Amino acid sequence: MKNEYKKIYADIKPSDEIFKSVIAQKDMPSQKAKYFKPILSVACLFAAVAVLFSIRNFSNDSFDENKIVNLIVAYETKNSVDSVSHVKQEIVGDAKTVYIDADVIIESDIKNMKAYTAIPSFDFYEEFEEILLGKDALFRGNADRTSISFPVGGGINFGVSSEKNKSEIQNQISENHAAGCRISYLEAKQIADSFVERFSVDGFIFQNGKIADDPTYGSGYSATGFYVFNYLQYQDGFPLAVATDKIESGVASELSVYVNDEGIIYVRFFSLELNEKPAESKVMSVYDAIELIENNVDNLWLSEYAPIVEIRLEYLLDRINDGIYELVPCWHFCIDQTEIFNLGISEARKNDTNDLCVNAITGEMFRVADRYPVYKTKDGIISTWNG
Repeated sequence: MKNEYKKIYADIKPSDEIFKSVIAQKDMPSQKAKYFKPILSVACLFAAVAVLFSIRNFSNDSFDENKIVNLIVAYETKNSVDSVSHVKQEIVGDAKTVYIDADVIIESDIKNMKAYTAIPSFDFYEEFEEILLGKDALFRGNADRTSISFPVGGGINFGVSSEKNKSEIQNQISENHAAGCRISYLEAKQIADSFVERFSVDGFIFQNGKIADDPTYGSGYSATGFYVFNYLQYQDGFPLAVATDKIESGVASELSVYVNDEGIIYVRFFSLELNEKPAESKVMSVYDAIELIENNVDNLWLSEYAPIVEIRLEYLLDRINDGIYELVPCWHFCIDQTEIFNLGISEARKNDTNDLCVNAITGEMFRVADRYPVYKTKDGIISTWNG
């Protein structure tokens, strides 16, 4: 092999393992072939053509042109997770099966992700009180009671109530109205969005809205049904979405706004102040995360049958020591509770519906709170209160 091509080959060949397990698929498909489906970008095509022209003088004992091109394609695909949109694969262990049929959600450029130390934010009582109860208040009723609590681990829950006794909830006016409410889902969302615009903490983006069936919330209650709008804190274009079981609040960050005809009746809030840590390594691809699951499936807490219906690249919050938090990129594998529950009560009890998160830098695995099921109306509104 000529010297000028040795560097090219070294640059595009990260390891013999990639060559043997990925390139060899062309002649003899392997297990990994189920999810290694090269998707060529325009840049990769140009690169392949350029290398083809440049390697015409390779000696006979070197790799032929087709293998070199296949190597480029496999390497580019392996390291370009942005090209992945869906993964379908069955991982069969000795005692359990993980069936993946999942959209892969990557909301920004993976190269932007970093690791952080994190500190919970405090001291928002006066701001909440002014927005909800002060001038131009977003709570429009007559507040008989104001409730406030500071959950362990940080954050604040702030609510108001104008009823001494819980009233009987009336029927819904329509599918897009909470029970007993004249205000619609969209009108309620405008009120919630107004709160977020006036609130001084940046980086929270709307995620979903729910129509609540249960009149109780926090330490208060509503005379009618109500709406809940959830916003997530973002960093580097990715959500701070999940937390390990060592986090008292149960969430990485949260802003939930509860609305009925009287306006905003309750707010749950938990946010993080972040400091970047020196980069330890690059973020692994979704394929690498799946391979880790495949290699460790029988040692994981996963149940006999684990259907994965969504994979998201997110930030995960973990507590290293008392008062010291770390925020790291993770691949979040969401298990479909609905499918498990449809198996029947006896089968459902055998299955752990907690999701699986893989630290996308170290490969450490965590059990986190489940994200599914979701219940949606024909308009996409989550209509069944589940928390």
